This record gives sequence, C-alpha cells and structure tokens, in this order.
Amino acid sequence: MLIRLNGETLELDAGCDVHTLLRARDCLHDGVAVAVNQCLLARVRWESTPLSENDEVDVFRVIAGG
Repeated sequence: MLIRLNGETLELDAGCDVHTLLRARDCLHDGVAVAVNQCLLARVRWESTPLSENDEVDVFRVIAGG
C-alpha cells in the first residue's frame, strides 16, 4: 500500500501500524508527535492504529517555546 510520510510517498506492507512505521524510519524519540490524516494521534494508540492506503502521516518534533 502507498502512504505519504511528511510529503514523501512510501510503499508499506498491508497491515502496517503507526508504531512499526516510526520504528522503521527511526522516529521513535521523546518529543515526537504524529498526525494521521491531519488528526493528532496519542502515543498510546500508535501500536493499535493500522495505516491504510493513501493515509497521510506527519511526524513532528515538539519544541517548547513561549
């Protein structure tokens, strides 16, 4: 299946979840936030959220500021 990760098209195995994607891309760091189809996804749901064809995934580094 094809998804977009931060604007880049990727081909993944069917049934891939958010956690597996992030692990494969070395993105499992503290201070990382993830949105799937423009909806923020709580970290506790990464392993239980499967990705689907044409999903758009955005990975952000959370930066504190004021």
